[in-house]
Amino acid sequence: MVVTLNAYNVVAVRCAAEYLGMTEDVEKSNLIFKMEVFLNSGIFRSWKDSIIALQTTDALLPWSEELKLVGRCIDSIATKATANPSNVMWSYTYNRKSASSDETVEARKSSQAVPKDWWVEDLCELDVDLYRRVMVAVKSRGRIPSDVVGEALKAYAARWLPECCDTLVDDVYSESYKHLLETIVWLLPSDKGSSGIPCRFFLQLLKVTVLIGAGELLKEELMDRIVLQLHKASVNDLLIPSKPPAQTIYDIQLVQTLISRYMRHAGVAEDGIFLNNLDQEMFETNVDNESLVALCKLVDRYLAEVASDPNLSVSSFVDLATSMPESARTTHDGLYTAIDIFLKLHPGLPKTEKRKVCSLMDVKKLSKGACIHAAQNDRLPLRVVVQVLFFEQLVPREPPRPQPQQGPTAAWRGAWRGWRKRTTTRMVAGRMAMRCWSPRPLAP
Repeated sequence: MVVTLNAYNVVAVRCAAEYLGMTEDVEKSNLIFKMEVFLNSGIFRSWKDSIIALQTTDALLPWSEELKLVGRCIDSIATKATANPSNVMWSYTYNRKSASSDETVEARKSSQAVPKDWWVEDLCELDVDLYRRVMVAVKSRGRIPSDVVGEALKAYAARWLPECCDTLVDDVYSESYKHLLETIVWLLPSDKGSSGIPCRFFLQLLKVTVLIGAGELLKEELMDRIVLQLHKASVNDLLIPSKPPAQTIYDIQLVQTLISRYMRHAGVAEDGIFLNNLDQEMFETNVDNESLVALCKLVDRYLAEVASDPNLSVSSFVDLATSMPESARTTHDGLYTAIDIFLKLHPGLPKTEKRKVCSLMDVKKLSKGACIHAAQNDRLPLRVVVQVLFFEQLVPREPPRPQPQQGPTAAWRGAWRGWRKRTTTRMVAGRMAMRCWSPRPLAP
């Protein structure tokens, strides 16, 4: 019977030889010696064979660990992963953006550069515990930048964490997902301010943390990283489903907490006022104006997305809208859109709460298009409509273009339209005054 040795069976044969005591003391060039030669000259010289051999060690514990086969496989993999990409002459799996599926990339020509994250895809096939040990060995060599470590963790999370929320909350798999999540977070670079790992990845991990109830420590660790670059997130990233006893569809309070921490990191209080003069200097150092404006636009878009939730309270809507300093909201078009959606989907709001919501909006910061829409919006209180119309009269218009000489009839029509517009404005203002003004009783 002929047995062909390869990466799939060499670890098992080596363990069997040790168990049978097939050493050099018994016979020259015995099986242990031959297996060691094969491992060193064949398996550990190959990138993919080292990974395959490492995968087989899990079923052969504790022998594979005691014989240091696990450690030697890990060392072989880490050494190759941290090698200069220009020295990579072996095949590896690389998932290109332009490719529709995974492809095996053979040794490249010298004129083509090997990507610095060439090793990421192949390691995704490892068990989570083996993956952790390999990544620790890779990071300990200090040759891999944080952004590449982040790419590796993103690829591993995408490989093993499901996208379906129902699967995440399944009790059968929840413990394994918790262990996987803990491993990924533990392997994150120690530099929380590293810009190499995108905010979106941290928010995806936070979403999983919330859904599976992975614990407050993991949640806090991820939130600390998110607040450093929250302005780079997208609305979809922030749409994290809520869990009971919350009534809303999405976890509004979690987003509110992230924004509050971002502002505290910038040195701004929750009401948008700088805590002190030193905090204003810290704000200018940590958060530039463009980042704050970007976050404010993100908050307005998020408000517009969650405003359709019938269980979203007025207080939650107002708190979220006022979480940003007024100076960061350069335009109120996004806020007006969110308010309009909120009023449309909450038609039974009392007048006092309607006024409270609409008071968030500064009509002077609306664009011309938004003003036109607001002036015709019957969902807005009359007071707001009057403010919009009044502001339109105050805004200087561009000088009219020269028109052809008008005849008496055309001139009269233009004058009539102007008079009708002014009269309509006065009538609306008069209606508003009648609604809002109440005469005082005469003194006896």
